[in-house]
Amino acid sequence: MSELENSMSTDEFEYWKAFSTLEPISILREDALGANICKTIIDSQVKNETTLKDFTLWQRDLYVDEEPDIEQTMRNIKAVFGALSAKP
Repeated sequence: MSELENSMSTDEFEYWKAFSTLEPISILREDALGANICKTIIDSQVKNETTLKDFTLWQRDLYVDEEPDIEQTMRNIKAVFGALSAKP
């Protein structure tokens, strides 16, 4: 067994699964962060109407389904944390 399997509790593992669902860490997220920096620099120097999509390398809509609306996101959050708070 690996060190992580020996040292992480089931509760902590469930927390990280929920976090990954709510805040996925991927190349798309890194791309968005880099695009935001580029857009901020351009916007500070030029009066231009640019969007984040103008600066992204990866087109999110090719890889990810349509984003859920706010109500769906709230239902997802409640479901994940509701499951975490339920003690077996």
